[in-house]
Amino acid sequence: LMIMGLFDFLLSEKQKKEKVATKIGLESGAFQECPVCRDVTESGTFENYADKVAAIVDQRLVLPADDDMKLFQDNREELLRTVSEVAKKLPYHCTCQDSG
Repeated sequence: LMIMGLFDFLLSEKQKKEKVATKIGLESGAFQECPVCRDVTESGTFENYADKVAAIVDQRLVLPADDDMKLFQDNREELLRTVSEVAKKLPYHCTCQDSG
């Protein structure tokens, strides 16, 4: 179950969807989070993880709808597209690596 951040209610619908997509990306291994600066970056080419992302999405869709899935109204294609869009926006290196 996702714990909402203190100011999540201030996020737009799009930002909330991107947050869910990021979580799925991290869960699938497509994205990684730097343990130091907490930046989220791509683990590699997103296409290499597409099957894993789809498997997690499918698994989440068969469970009773949680708030994350309600955001997408169980629309699998929109969720997959959002994860892919987030991947395109992610940096290749986190802030630590950029400064190092």
